[in-house]
Amino acid sequence: MKLTNNEISNALIAFNKIGEIELEAKTAYALYKTIKALEPHSEIFNKIRNDLIKKYSKEEKGIVMNSPEYVAFFEELAPILNDEIEVAIEPVDIPSDIKLTLQDIASLDKLINLV
Repeated sequence: MKLTNNEISNALIAFNKIGEIELEAKTAYALYKTIKALEPHSEIFNKIRNDLIKKYSKEEKGIVMNSPEYVAFFEELAPILNDEIEVAIEPVDIPSDIKLTLQDIASLDKLINLV
């Protein structure tokens, strides 16, 4: 399955929420394997993003929104966000009765099947 760095980052956030819900062992195991397959790609992306934040930060708080530094940061980050990565995973069947936000469902669209 091809996913962008942005999709991987958003999916891991949503998977962490699902991880707090009690699931059948088979489903939990499938989720665990999917998360473990995505994490190395997320770690590489986060390191690059953090390096760019350091590069463009002029204040201790980080990059000021809408500043020239923010624009330059995002111009350099955007191609990395959109970079597609082939990940050897299959969508996971998730019970349709669990509570997910619209954002969670959008983030997991390629990665889950609600059953």
